[in-house]
Amino acid sequence: MKVIFDLDYTLLDTIKLKKDLAKVLGLSAEEYNEQYKKFFKDRGINWNLERHLEILRTEKGISKDEEEAIRHNFTELLKKMDEYLLPGAEETLRKYKRKGDELILATFGDIDWHKLKVENSKVLMRNLDHIIYEDKDKTKNAYLRFLRDSGENILIVNDNAKESFELLKLLGKNSELRLVDGPYARNVEHNHKIENISELPGKKIISQEHKIK
Repeated sequence: MKVIFDLDYTLLDTIKLKKDLAKVLGLSAEEYNEQYKKFFKDRGINWNLERHLEILRTEKGISKDEEEAIRHNFTELLKKMDEYLLPGAEETLRKYKRKGDELILATFGDIDWHKLKVENSKVLMRNLDHIIYEDKDKTKNAYLRFLRDSGENILIVNDNAKESFELLKLLGKNSELRLVDGPYARNVEHNHKIENISELPGKKIISQEHKIK
């Protein structure tokens, strides 16, 4: 079986990561969230360090020394990426690996930023068989469309309900979902079971009806 994992909020404690990223940028958590919403989310722009540095130059007038300190602290943060894995994430990956499953990571966002997160995690690099970086829409990804036509059994492990149900439609009848608890696990109306990453793989979930608003 092929197991497709999401990254943020599924394997990675992205809430904790963003709090520490705010500190690296010299911002409070509130300031970071405000800037993220205003300059990235609301504009449909994926976050990366270079874009945020441009904002800090304009909004806060940071000096070259301050910018250099941010770059240094950002590099140091990346070295600790395994510390941002959610409790149970590593063991879950290892359990599926021991079962002989092929582990695939499919992550959406700025490709350079996601590569930095993944490639600085020894745990992820040690356990993943294939990595998909997508900066537009996972359902348009050529590799995932190839999997749909392969006839193989596919398991989706994701915290984003809306995205997960779209992937189920894309991947077809041979796919199933383990929906992981997170900030986007209830972003559409549904009655699918929501689990903790540490509970997986566990007992197989029987497919359930889900209703999307």
